Amino acid sequence: MTRNTPKIPRILTAGTHALILALLLSLAGVAIAADVEREQRLVAELEASLFDRNLQRLSAGKVTFTAVELAPDSKPVRGSIILLHGRGVHADWPDNIGPLRTALAQNALAYAFASDASPGEIRQVF
Repeated sequence: MTRNTPKIPRILTAGTHALILALLLSLAGVAIAADVEREQRLVAELEASLFDRNLQRLSAGKVTFTAVELAPDSKPVRGSIILLHGRGVHADWPDNIGPLRTALAQNALAYAFASDASPGEIRQVF
C-alpha cells in the first residue's frame, strides 16, 4: 500500500537556518539577563533581611551564586555540605530538604543552601 502524500519542497536555506539560530540566541540572552537581574534583586533583599546569617558568594567558572551559610548545633564542625534547590522548592519542605537540613545541623555538619526562593519564603524558615 502506498501513500499519496505530496513531497514538500525544501525551502530552508543556510540563510534561513542562520536567521532562526540568531533569533533563538537573542531570546536566550533576554532570558539570561532577566535571571541575572532577578538573582541580583533577591540577593539585595536577603542582605537586608538576614541579620544573623552569613551570605556567601560561591563561584563556578564565570558564574557566581549566593548562598546562606548556617553553622551546626555543636562543635567541632565535622565538615560542610552545599545544598542546591531550584525554583518552586521551599527551603524547608517536610518530605525532603527540611529533615536533611535538620540532620546536618544535629550531626556537626555546616551547610549552605542556594536557592531562587523568595526572601519571604526563606524568612519563614528562620
